[in-house]
Amino acid sequence: EFLKRFYNNKLNVSDETVNSVKEILIQEQRKQYKLSAKTGAGTGIDITNPERALGWYVGYIEKSENVVYFAMNIEGESFNEILAPRIEITRKILKELRIID
Repeated sequence: EFLKRFYNNKLNVSDETVNSVKEILIQEQRKQYKLSAKTGAGTGIDITNPERALGWYVGYIEKSENVVYFAMNIEGESFNEILAPRIEITRKILKELRIID
C-alpha cells in the first residue's frame, strides 16, 4: 500500500520531492519496462546470533499501462549472505513471471 501511495503521489509530500525520489529509484530502463526499487538491510534481528541479517528489495515495474509492485524479504546468517541474493532472487522471479526480460 505504501508503494502504491508513493507511486500515485498520495503521501502528503510535494510532487517535486516524489518525482526526485522516483528518479533516484530507477534501476533499469528498457523499451518494454522501467524497474524502480530500493534495497534495505539490517543485522541484530536475533539476540542469540547478532550477525544474522534481514534484507529487503522493494519496488515497482512500469510496463505498458500497468504497474507491478513487489517486495522481497530475505534472512541469512550474515549481511554478505543476503546482499546479492535479495536482488538476484527477485529478478529471477520477475523474469519467470515474464514481467521483465
